[in-house]
Amino acid sequence: MFLSFASAKNAAMEIPPENYLIVTKNGNVCLGILDGTAAKLSFNVIGDITMQDQMVIYDNEKSQLGWARGACTRSAKSILSSFP
Repeated sequence: MFLSFASAKNAAMEIPPENYLIVTKNGNVCLGILDGTAAKLSFNVIGDITMQDQMVIYDNEKSQLGWARGACTRSAKSILSSFP
């Protein structure tokens, strides 16, 4: 089951289960997303396990943040060339 996030501008990000579920040595399965309300925050924290195989792209000129499926075997330049 993929987690799917979308923005108002139709940007979408799908996260495969191996990027948000953590399996312990005892076989317990945990959700790798922090409920921010437990820490008295008004947001949830999606951490580094979720961003595996994602290249985060910062566009300072346009004040935008984006992402593209990445892979350690591909160069950043080749990934960025496919980014709109």
